[in-house]
Amino acid sequence: MTGLPATRYRATRRGAQPVVFIEAVTSTNPSGGTSVNVALPPNGQVGDLVVIFTGVYNGNANVPSGWTLIAQTTNGSRARITTMQRILDGTEGATVTVTVTNNDSTVHAACLFRGVNAANPIDVSASNSAAATSSQVTPTVTTTAAVPVGLGLIVRAAASYRAALSGNYTWPAGWTEVVDAQANTSGDPTLATLGVAVRTPTTVGAQGTVTATHTASQTYGAVTMGLRVK
Repeated sequence: MTGLPATRYRATRRGAQPVVFIEAVTSTNPSGGTSVNVALPPNGQVGDLVVIFTGVYNGNANVPSGWTLIAQTTNGSRARITTMQRILDGTEGATVTVTVTNNDSTVHAACLFRGVNAANPIDVSASNSAAATSSQVTPTVTTTAAVPVGLGLIVRAAASYRAALSGNYTWPAGWTEVVDAQANTSGDPTLATLGVAVRTPTTVGAQGTVTATHTASQTYGAVTMGLRVK
């Protein structure tokens, strides 16, 4: 290895692999009720990370046993988002029951990520909420070197509600939308909506805010997180 720059040698020796999004599974509760059996991604492996994003029209979601809260917004009683995570160990089953505080519409997305640091997968997270608008701002986070350029992953999500039948969120160029869901397609104006997008970071440190465009101007909650590499 004589003559190789030290930083290059370390990266090659460690064989660093990027954090990658694998798949998402959505579950909904359009007609109300206080619990939902949230389907987990079918292709998970031991050591993978699952993040469940739950959008609730009215109320909050509770974190089930075995899962860890990442962030939860409060925005009066409307359009709240709860985010929770678990490292798969083979005992999680095919579904997990998530309860909510009110009998109202909810939408859930279980997102599977591979290549994370299983001991400490979330480098940093932040959440926010705001009054009715169609320009829904996801907050900035300041990542550490554990979320390196081209290897780590930034994940952003927003939750709101609307009546239209499809196409809830649009994300800026450079972001890959992995979830765009709502409670159902009945046209009820209180249907919870949820959007999630990912990208690899282009810098370490402050990531800035990103605005997701929602079809309806409504109150919302949002969350941003950085995922650590192994």
